[in-house]
Amino acid sequence: MRVDVARLRNPKGRMRRVATPHRGVRFGTGTACGHHGEILQGCFSCHGDSVPGLVTLPVASLRSHARFTPSFTRPGIRGQCGTKARRAAELMLDHLTQTQPRTPESQLPLGGDLTVECGISEGLGLGSSTADVVASMRAVAAALGSTVASPTLARLAVAAEGAADPVMGAKGAGVTLFAQREGRAIHQWRAGLPPMLLVGCQWGEPVETMRLHAERSQVAQRALNFYDGLADWLGEALASADARAVGEVATHSSLMNQAWLPNPHLPTLIGICGECGGVGVQVAHSGAVAGVLFDAHPECRQRSASRAQQCRTLLVEAGLDITVREELIGEDPYLAGHR
Repeated sequence: MRVDVARLRNPKGRMRRVATPHRGVRFGTGTACGHHGEILQGCFSCHGDSVPGLVTLPVASLRSHARFTPSFTRPGIRGQCGTKARRAAELMLDHLTQTQPRTPESQLPLGGDLTVECGISEGLGLGSSTADVVASMRAVAAALGSTVASPTLARLAVAAEGAADPVMGAKGAGVTLFAQREGRAIHQWRAGLPPMLLVGCQWGEPVETMRLHAERSQVAQRALNFYDGLADWLGEALASADARAVGEVATHSSLMNQAWLPNPHLPTLIGICGECGGVGVQVAHSGAVAGVLFDAHPECRQRSASRAQQCRTLLVEAGLDITVREELIGEDPYLAGHR
C-alpha cells in the first residue's frame, strides 16, 4: 500500500493527522528533509577530546514521508519500511511508553503499521536513511499525540542506525556542528545559513558511508587544529551572514576530503564555480554528490540565479548528472519537518 501524501495535507499544505475508520485509533504522519552533503566535516575539539562532527547542508526538496497506524492487539512494527526506519519506530514507541503520562483508562499501543515513502536516492550521501528514521519517529509520536524534542530524536536516530545526520533540527535553531556518531551537538550557532543557491551534481557511484566514517576519523584526528580553525571561520561567517566565507569553508573541507574519498571532478567543479561567480564548492564527504554555491541575498539573487543556470549547463557539459537545480538554501528547511 502506497501513501498518497497529498491527501494528508490541509489546504495550506501542512501535514495533519487523519483519523482511521477504527474507533479510537489514529494514524500519525511525519516528514523529514534530506541534505546535499556537508559544508564541513572532520574532527573537532570538544571538552578536551577529539570528536568526529559535521555541518550538514539541508535541502528542503529532498524529503521522506512516513505514516504510522498504532495497533493495540499485535506487537511489533510491520509495513513497507526499511530496517532502520522500523528500528527507529520501535525505539520511539519504547521511549513514549516509558515517558508518556498514563491514566487508568489510557492504553498504549503494542506496535503498529509503518509505511515510509522516500524521494531521496540511497548511497549518494543525501541523508536518505536518517530522513526515513526521523520521519518514522515523528509519525509514531504524532499517532500518540506527542511531540519529541530534537535532542531526543538525535539520540534515538543514532541508536537506530549507528550514525545520523542532523536533519531533526527545530525551527530557528541555527546551525549545528553535530557529532554524528554520538547524536549530540558539539557546537550550536544561533545564526542560520545565509541565503544561497545550490546547483548539485552526482560525480560517482553509491558508496558505503559507514565504512568511510571510520576511515575519515583516523585521518581527521591528525588535522584537529585545521578543522577547529574551519569551525571558527564558519561561526564568524554565520554571524555576519557572509555567503562567500561559508563557501570558502566548504571548499577547504572538500579539498581535505580528497585524502580518503578522492573526487576526480573536484578541480572541474572549482573551475566552474570560479567561472560562474559562485562562492564555493561543497561535497558529500561520505557520498558521491557535490555542489556549487551562489550568494542569494536579495540584492544579488536574480544575478546569482542566472549564474546558477550557467553553472548547471557547464556541469552537464562536463558529463555530470544534476541532482539539485538552483535550490534555495538558508530559509529554514527543517520547518517542513514540523508541519
